[in-house]
Amino acid sequence: MSIMMFRIKLGLLIDFSKRLKKERVPIPIQIAMIKHYAVEDLNLTLTDKMTHELVVQTL
Repeated sequence: MSIMMFRIKLGLLIDFSKRLKKERVPIPIQIAMIKHYAVEDLNLTLTDKMTHELVVQTL
């Protein structure tokens, strides 16, 4: 995968995480939804630390 494609996919994940936060989805469900979206729709595998960063750090 090219760097540009990775950046696009990461941007989509960040936007998805922001939407979940805005809708006040509980954190355990956010983690599950982000992992599912990454694997099923974006064909990315996230580590637990990466998922945690998306959930906690995304404003």
